[in-house]
Order: sequence, then structure tokens, then C-alpha cells
Amino acid sequence: MESISTKELSNKELEKLFDEILITLIEADVAYDVAELISNDVISKLRTMKVPRFSNISTIVHRIIEETLLEILKRGVFDRDII
Repeated sequence: MESISTKELSNKELEKLFDEILITLIEADVAYDVAELISNDVISKLRTMKVPRFSNISTIVHRIIEETLLEILKRGVFDRDII
């Protein structure tokens, strides 16, 4: 029953999302390394998720981006030199 109501995103869909997230973050003046880290984290989380078949994927992506940003901020220190 779950296979009918959910799906995994294809590599092509994930690549497209990665590019969109990366470009959006860079256009918002996020450093490239940070934008790449966030994009990679989001895509790796999406890769393991089964998303509802008729859901709005952008809502899911926004939620995951928020979670990723909170994780980075909770660490208190970015583990790479971003300056």
C-alpha cells in the first residue's frame, strides 16, 4: 500500500533540485561552500525519503532546508572556514 501512496525521487529530479537550491542560495548571497553544504545535506535527506505521491515537493524541500539550517546553527561553529 505504501508503494502506491509514496515514491522515491529519481536521480534526475534530485539533480534538478540540487541545482535549484544551490543557485537560489548563491543568488541570496550565501557563500558557495555553505550553499553547497546545505544543498548536499538536503539532497542526501531527500534521497532516503519516500515522499507522498501527490504532495508539493517544494514544501518538503523548504522544511528540510530549515532543519538543515537549524542543525548548522545549533552546532555553533561551521566546521569549515567560511570567511
